[in-house]
Amino acid sequence: MIEQIVAAGGLVISEYKLGEQPSKYTFPQRNRIIAGLADVLFLPEAGEKSGSLITVQCALTNNIPVYATPGSIFAPTSRGILSYIESGQVKPIIDFHRFLATHFAAKISSMLDSPLPILTDQEQKIVSYMTRNQTVAFQELADAIRLDTQEVMQILTMLEIKGAVTQEGPGRYMLTMHSQCQRER
Repeated sequence: MIEQIVAAGGLVISEYKLGEQPSKYTFPQRNRIIAGLADVLFLPEAGEKSGSLITVQCALTNNIPVYATPGSIFAPTSRGILSYIESGQVKPIIDFHRFLATHFAAKISSMLDSPLPILTDQEQKIVSYMTRNQTVAFQELADAIRLDTQEVMQILTMLEIKGAVTQEGPGRYMLTMHSQCQRER
């Protein structure tokens, strides 16, 4: 998978040797790298003891803007991020399209001008299905194309890197403007 990510123009960074297993103490270091690479951090949800709050704190320390979708005040998975929103350290996203236009207009424009990505047969199968459905739930997609869920997740990751799909929300994927991708030869 690392070779595919790099071949598609992606980047793989780790402080650990190839094959080293993740452990509880390695997640804060990974989160620090994620925050350090971000121009903007978006967090859909985080409980009071969520490891994602480490990423939020690293981003805030480095003056990286942090945004979140305000969840239910009764949901345990919202309490951590809601406390940051309440304190004013994290900005709530009320209109997702305005958020994208504000922070990513230049990137979206350059994506429109960039060459279309080349897709493998399996990637093309997913894009084809999504062309008919635009936004699709992960499990629905896995069932429809009859592939193992882990395989579908790897393919979706590669499609995100190539700019063909984006994750619209937890477990939901949306076809992007690069839906007219080229098939790999």
